[in-house]
This record gives sequence, structure tokens and C-alpha cells, in this order.
Amino acid sequence: MGIDSRRIDYTARKRRAETEESRKSGYRSLEEGIEGLSRIRSLDPRLPLEIRPEPNQGWSRSSLARELQFVSAHAVHHFALIRLSLAKRGIEFPAEFGVAASTRAHLAENGSRD
Repeated sequence: MGIDSRRIDYTARKRRAETEESRKSGYRSLEEGIEGLSRIRSLDPRLPLEIRPEPNQGWSRSSLARELQFVSAHAVHHFALIRLSLAKRGIEFPAEFGVAASTRAHLAENGSRD
């Protein structure tokens, strides 16, 4: 399973509690993710993939570019949650952190809500 087999099963990912509980383990996971992205950098974005997004769903056709777009947008969602959690502790981030690019464009065009 994975990019080499051109089949990505989002339901088969391994949960690692130590990543949630240990900064060192979390940092190591980030480094592994960066290394993984570096390895696929040279691949054709049109590379066809089969994807299973949810348990008990069938496989769908996709592409490397589409899946990278998806995970990028999903990461922004997580950044928003991180921003909210840290704001409760008095830690501030730049205003655009955790805000989707389309939302930033809309605010720039129509004026900020702040």
C-alpha cells in the first residue's frame, strides 16, 4: 500500500500514541513526512492512483496532484485547530495561519472581519 503501489488507503494509516504524547516522537514524525514528500517530488503529478478515503468505501481513481491538494487543504484544517488550542494558552500565530487560501483571498477582496 502506498505511492509505490499506486494505492493509498487512508483508513490503513497507523495510529501512534507516542507521537501525540512525546515532542521528540512528534518531531521525528514531521521529519519522516518531510522526507516522504521529498521522495515524491520528482514524480509526475498526473500519476494515477487508487484511493480508499473511508472505511467500508470502495476504491476511487485519483492522481498524485489531487491527493497532494487534498492533504494540503486538510493540513490547513489541522493548523486552525492548533491555532485555536494555542490561542487559549496565550500563544499567538500570524493571522493567516490555519486559514484556507480561498478564505484569505475572499477577505482580501471584501475586507477583513477583524
